[in-house]
Amino acid sequence: VLELVDQTGRVVATTRSASDGYYLIPGIKAGAYQLRVSPDQLAALDLVSDNLASITINTAADFVTGINFTVKKAPKMQSLPAVLAHSEP
Repeated sequence: VLELVDQTGRVVATTRSASDGYYLIPGIKAGAYQLRVSPDQLAALDLVSDNLASITINTAADFVTGINFTVKKAPKMQSLPAVLAHSEP
């Protein structure tokens, strides 16, 4: 799931990519946006993405192309052994 976020941080559109990664978000008004992989989707699938694309849509734009995302498995957190201490009062 991809999210288009406006300058106030509000998600203004979402879409799903096809199996080949192709996606389309039609009908976007002119303005400045960020496009990201949904944080909820990343968490649900135990993935991370370091991509966040800034996009400016102008009134003459028909298409914006070439925005790709890379996702990968989230690194495993290594657990540290617990240390218990006891002190005499």
